[in-house]
Amino acid sequence: MMNQANDIATRLEQLTTELLELARGDNWEPVEALQQQRFDLIEQLDTALARGNPTDASPELRRALEKVRKLELEAQALFEARKKELGDEFQKLKQGQRAKKAYGGF
Repeated sequence: MMNQANDIATRLEQLTTELLELARGDNWEPVEALQQQRFDLIEQLDTALARGNPTDASPELRRALEKVRKLELEAQALFEARKKELGDEFQKLKQGQRAKKAYGGF
């Protein structure tokens, strides 16, 4: 079971790295699909680990999961920055619409 968990964790690490690269490159379109793939892998990993003895987790598994966590933290910071940026843009758009509505008759 730990080999299966190692394989899943390695794939999760790869997808998380890809996700982070997309976020760094401001390429948000494929992020949702990639996130779904990651969620599916996390569920598979949870199932694989539930079948084994968690204390038997290999160093490779621990390393992969630690790296995934670090990558996720960095990606989360990029997601939050993008969310703020979109919120700011939305507020400017709303202000412009209000101004247009207020002065539209002139």
